[in-house]
Amino acid sequence: MQASLPRVPETDVASFVGAAALGRARGYADATHIRELRYDAATHRLDADVAGSGGRGGRAWYSTTVHLTAPDADGYSRPRRSLCTCPVALNCKHAAAVMLYAATLADRDAGVSDWRRQAEESLRTVDAGRAYQEAPIVGMQLSVVPDELAPDGGAGGLQPGLGNRLKARIVVPGSGGRWKSAGVEWDRLRYGWDGGLSLAQAAWLRAVDALARSHRQARVWLDLCDAEVPALWPLVSTAAEAEMEIVPGDGLREVVPGPPRRVGLTAWSPDGSALVVVAAAEVEPGSGGAWDAGGYGAGDDGTGDDGDDGEGRDRPLPGALVGEHGDMVALVRDRVLELSPVGRLGPGVARRLRQWRALTVPDEAVPEFCADFLPDLVDRFPVTDRVGLLELPRFDRVELELTIRPPAGAGPGGATHELGLMLQWHRVDVMRMTDDTEVMRRRPLSVAEMGIGTPLPGDPALVALTTAVSDAGWGWILGEGTLRVTGREAGLVLTDGLEQLRSLDGVTVVLADEVPSIRRATEGPRIHVATEDDRSGIDWLGLTVTVTVEGRPVPFAAIFRAVVTGQDEFLTEDGLLVPVDLERFGELRELLDEAMAASAERVGRDPDGTGVKIGLGQAGVLADLAELADDLEPPSGRARALLELAADTPAPVPAPAALEADLRPYQQQGLDWLAMLWRHRIGGILADDMGLGKTIQSLALIAHAHETAGDHPPGPFLVVAPSSVVPNWEAEARRFVRSLRVARRSATEARSTTTVAEDAAAHDIVVTSAAVLRLDAESYAGIEWAGVILDEAQQAKNPGSKLFAALAGLRADFLLAVTGTPMENNLTELWAVAALSCRGVLPDAKEFRARFRTPIEKDGDQATLERLRRRLRPFLLRRRKELVAADLPPRTDAVMEIELSATHRRIYERELARQRASLLALLDDFESNRISILAGLTVLRRLCLDASLVDPDHLGVASVKTDELIAALREVVAEGHRALVFSQFTTYLDTVVERLRDEGITVAHLDGSTTDRAGAVGEFTEGGAQVFCLSLKAGGVGLNLVGADYVFLLDPWWNPATEAQAVDRAHRIGQTRPVLVYRMVARDTIEERVVELQQRKAELFASVLDSGEHFSAALTADDLRGLLE
Repeated sequence: MQASLPRVPETDVASFVGAAALGRARGYADATHIRELRYDAATHRLDADVAGSGGRGGRAWYSTTVHLTAPDADGYSRPRRSLCTCPVALNCKHAAAVMLYAATLADRDAGVSDWRRQAEESLRTVDAGRAYQEAPIVGMQLSVVPDELAPDGGAGGLQPGLGNRLKARIVVPGSGGRWKSAGVEWDRLRYGWDGGLSLAQAAWLRAVDALARSHRQARVWLDLCDAEVPALWPLVSTAAEAEMEIVPGDGLREVVPGPPRRVGLTAWSPDGSALVVVAAAEVEPGSGGAWDAGGYGAGDDGTGDDGDDGEGRDRPLPGALVGEHGDMVALVRDRVLELSPVGRLGPGVARRLRQWRALTVPDEAVPEFCADFLPDLVDRFPVTDRVGLLELPRFDRVELELTIRPPAGAGPGGATHELGLMLQWHRVDVMRMTDDTEVMRRRPLSVAEMGIGTPLPGDPALVALTTAVSDAGWGWILGEGTLRVTGREAGLVLTDGLEQLRSLDGVTVVLADEVPSIRRATEGPRIHVATEDDRSGIDWLGLTVTVTVEGRPVPFAAIFRAVVTGQDEFLTEDGLLVPVDLERFGELRELLDEAMAASAERVGRDPDGTGVKIGLGQAGVLADLAELADDLEPPSGRARALLELAADTPAPVPAPAALEADLRPYQQQGLDWLAMLWRHRIGGILADDMGLGKTIQSLALIAHAHETAGDHPPGPFLVVAPSSVVPNWEAEARRFVRSLRVARRSATEARSTTTVAEDAAAHDIVVTSAAVLRLDAESYAGIEWAGVILDEAQQAKNPGSKLFAALAGLRADFLLAVTGTPMENNLTELWAVAALSCRGVLPDAKEFRARFRTPIEKDGDQATLERLRRRLRPFLLRRRKELVAADLPPRTDAVMEIELSATHRRIYERELARQRASLLALLDDFESNRISILAGLTVLRRLCLDASLVDPDHLGVASVKTDELIAALREVVAEGHRALVFSQFTTYLDTVVERLRDEGITVAHLDGSTTDRAGAVGEFTEGGAQVFCLSLKAGGVGLNLVGADYVFLLDPWWNPATEAQAVDRAHRIGQTRPVLVYRMVARDTIEERVVELQQRKAELFASVLDSGEHFSAALTADDLRGLLE
């Protein structure tokens, strides 16, 4: 079979299926894609099965048949036709693959080497290319014909002007040197037919067809005037490059290229007794051209007129303006068709010029025509005057008029204050009248009219005016028609807009009488919060929030609409334009939404939802509202309770006398917090780390509850713990609160000798397991418990579990969840624990998922996470071991008193006297002079360190403090210790660093100017530097420098917390050696007064963790007066 396989040249395959299909076929011409290859030498038929493109194994196989010619003298066959079962069916890539594969096998069987086959194929390709270059002669014949759709279309010869049509057909050479129709319809080109054309010819003709294609049918003749894209002239001008000829139609001798032209209306007078206005084309000035004036002439023009007007004047030539944008014009004179490019016209100008029919104006009517019609023509067309009979209007400027009135159908005023803004452009022309006077003609213009080829679009005055309006922020009004604005936008128009627009030259604002009055508010909105205890006996608090502007209430809807849309102003119903703090009122909106979501009920029918009832669980909401409010009415009793819950520092309580254990400080703080929750009968979550004594704190709470109950014992407490922990709970209770009666229920009622009710009645504490509670849920639910302690509360993290249902069914006003891991996997677990313990703090599960879990877990919303933390903070206490239980080595604080040298003392006393005289006077108005006072004190503090820091002339004055520091550090380093040196003044630190290096002590340096902070720290922590000099601000926080065990504070600061943070760089977790802290204080100077002030303020500011600015703000005039006296 293989010996008889045919050989088909690849060039013939390409001609048969096309280059693209051939390229795809090469990937199929192998044994993996072709099977059952068969060739019938008698019928020259080639058959095979070819795989589809769906991948081997599961793809379809197509049956392919190729009919070939008999082999020629060289042994090559050519394809005649093919048929395939694939969707393409005819001349497909599968047929090409079969021919290529058959030829490969035939060459292989005949022993033809690969290089020889490639050489032969290359020669055939070259020969085929040479033959291919001999393209057939094809032309596009052009004819100018009347417009059949025009009122006078088809009557006689061509119509005057440019309203005729330019049509084209495909032709080939005929007999006698004539051209004849190729019998080709343009439509066939659209479906891939090429009729033997060269690739360039076919592509060029398809491009012409694509440009001119429209709703008009185009079979043999194509109307080029329908071209919608201004690209026809470039295409026609490159016809020769595409192997195309542009040939004249019937009645024409030749087609010639013409110079660039401009088109428009022109006025001429055939006999001097009338004026004719017709569409015409003129040569662009300076472009030259083969014809005289271009577009004008005498002779046979296709109109049946010889062109002689009796006066020797040229007449405008008839022609066709081609394309929707008029990018080419075809003119006819003396049976010659000239094609010329046309400059870009404005929108619609080409269409209007084609529609224009020649207008004849009697000589006596020319003034009337000029006065009444010529300005309108100039607005719509480019107009030229070849005979000097017209007085063309002279464009002067444009003006803008803005009319403001309520829109049609709108009532006066109203909540929206809707306005209609009607913008009208006006063109101002200068007209010369028949009596030689000039008048200004002001005519309204539409936006569309401003886009035609008039002086308007590029007029400097227009550009300046529109730019000025836009720069003033009112560019959005530049449009056409009436613009409706409401609310804030209406307020801006009637406040800022009127003043700004009226100040612009060329702008007129007309304000209708019925426009409502709007003004800016004299103050921003104020938030008022009021509370009222609920009198129903339920522990609810009535909360009312209102917002007022200038003493008048404002609906929340208006404010929150501004918040949602990001507008920093809103308009009230009575016409006040009010500024709004978007961040502040955005927070208010979130707080009210949260309160309503968690509320048991609304109050009344408040449409804005400003009145709600909240429980103790909403302590955080009330605290945030109180902080946000401008006016907070004195809180009611329950409001004070909520605010106490929200406070970070619960009132301390004494350790219970019944508790036989000493509480550590953090455990006592835990008891204070638990006692506060118990006092308000709302539970919480004790989430301390393991080993911190959560059990002892819980037992202390139970003892506290009994001791503070007075004559009315609180009733039994129920402890629910894992089964393995129940015995330990019983043992701990009997050990630490022996005066309280404890019962352990390790089994269900069915397996016990006593009932739950009996044990509850006889004991103060009942300890049971979660499993027993779940099984005896009904019995435990029948008891009124004083409180419930849920140990390892994460065991109830599933809201759908029976344990959760059993716990939720207990009758107890107080439930304390005890767990080191209140959340293990997701926020729903935290919600479950909170829902049991601090009920009302979080919304229901569905609302919690939408409001908190989804934004936090899926979107990473940090603001929402912080809001959740704020809500839980009053009800969740968590301490880590390393923060409260680590045993740190001792810290010793000492003061090194420095005696100034005699010279240094004289300089200091002189400066002190000068500063005292000025600063004591300023203290009478402390708040106004705060900066000047602190600056003067800073001079004195710098002077205590080194006199040269204040005056470079004192460089020779020795600094005793520096000398003492260097001496101390020399000994510290010699004994193998390392030190931190802090100062607020970086210039002084520079001096210290230089002295240390002179001493041969290795030193690291860090201040605010240090760019490589990590490198500086690493130099000390890893590089072995013996001393680390740091500015108090740059190095006082955020560093772990436990490698040092000596700390030197060179200049005392009046905020003790700032110094404490600096010392904590060394005295912290991980420190294994005692830490010595030296405060170097110059005797009888302001530094001693600062230390005394520190001691007086230490208790007040022990908890301040922020920068010293808070402390400075708290200094009083008396404090500072004491520093100077």
